[in-house]
Amino acid sequence: MACKEYSERLDVFEDYLDGRLPAEVTAAVTAHFERCAACREEVESARLAGLLLRAGLEPTAEPGGVFWTRVRARLREEEEKQRVAEFWPALEVLARRFTLTSAAALLLLFGYLIGTELKDQGLAATSQTEVREIFPESVRQPADGNEVLMSLASNGNGR
Repeated sequence: MACKEYSERLDVFEDYLDGRLPAEVTAAVTAHFERCAACREEVESARLAGLLLRAGLEPTAEPGGVFWTRVRARLREEEEKQRVAEFWPALEVLARRFTLTSAAALLLLFGYLIGTELKDQGLAATSQTEVREIFPESVRQPADGNEVLMSLASNGNGR
């Protein structure tokens, strides 16, 4: 501050701004501010600082209905994202289990089919061998009933 008159008496500025000075002192200080630009700027800065401090101490206004509507909508969106996010890991676990179960079932099915096919081939070979042992020559099937009767009559045992 460049003013010599009030440079050491800042308390006067505070009292002036708060309205605690007597009327004759307030008039003298106001007259001084009209003449002294440095004091006038100092008082204006102090007044603005006081306004800012008071504004900071005042309770803030409650948010309006639009704000709460947006907050609720955003919460619903986040909950939906979380539900979707929780769904995929469960689906992955289910897919892994299904894959393993399906693979095991297919292995069992192929094993069963291969086993029954081999078993059928083995029985067929065994049956043919037994027939050849019983009937060493190839037996021709009769064409009709007359041929059957003729073969039985000719030899007695069908040969």
